[in-house]
Amino acid sequence: MRYIKSCILAFSYYTKIPMPQLRFEENDGESMFCFFPLIGLLIGIFEALWLLLAEKCGTGAILTAAGSVAIPVAVTGGIHLDGFLDTSDAVASWKSREERLAIMHDPHTGAFAVISCCVYLMLAFGAASEAAVRNPGCVWFVFSLSRVLTALLVVFEKPAGNSGMLYSCTRNAAVRRIAASSVFYFVLLTGIARWLQVLRLWLVFAVAGFFVLLVYRIWIRRTFGGITGDLAGCFLSVCELVLAITAAFCR
Repeated sequence: MRYIKSCILAFSYYTKIPMPQLRFEENDGESMFCFFPLIGLLIGIFEALWLLLAEKCGTGAILTAAGSVAIPVAVTGGIHLDGFLDTSDAVASWKSREERLAIMHDPHTGAFAVISCCVYLMLAFGAASEAAVRNPGCVWFVFSLSRVLTALLVVFEKPAGNSGMLYSCTRNAAVRRIAASSVFYFVLLTGIARWLQVLRLWLVFAVAGFFVLLVYRIWIRRTFGGITGDLAGCFLSVCELVLAITAAFCR
């Protein structure tokens, strides 16, 4: 029952899918991130259905790519993209670490966030239009792998502060549980890759994803001193973009 509750809470917090309203308790965070990659698998299903529908209807590349970019935003409500925008504002301020963290808590949107959003969506659209033609099977990996890596980042990186939902979710997180679930998802995704006969693409994705994780972890330690909810959302957004661009270049 505890794991079912954690799964429902994961979908309640990180998607716009209607779920039963449950009360969040301190220990629920220990298992919540174990189910985080399931959201990525669900987005992958929606993406695959959209690409299939676009193919059947003879939809052009532009509309197909636009739908591919819009689906994850619609499912998640843009919660992770919001973290990317807040981080963009904080980094562009060139202020002290404490001031940057304060800027990320500011609900107002700055000019640098808007500019970063335009650039991000442009690159995502371009990558989606290329990946949909060259590697349509990538939709099964981009959104799930990015969430596996985000869960690892969240539980293994120290928090930048002592408040916020992310802090309450991970300060007592069972590292072994998250690590075990991550291994499970890697095996599952490897099985999907073999079934789709795109094992080489999956291996390239894994290398690219872990490289982004390593670089990003070093960067946030130097810039912010640890992880926050906005920085986790920023990582997920950046990781998805890098994986989509990787799929666009792979043949």
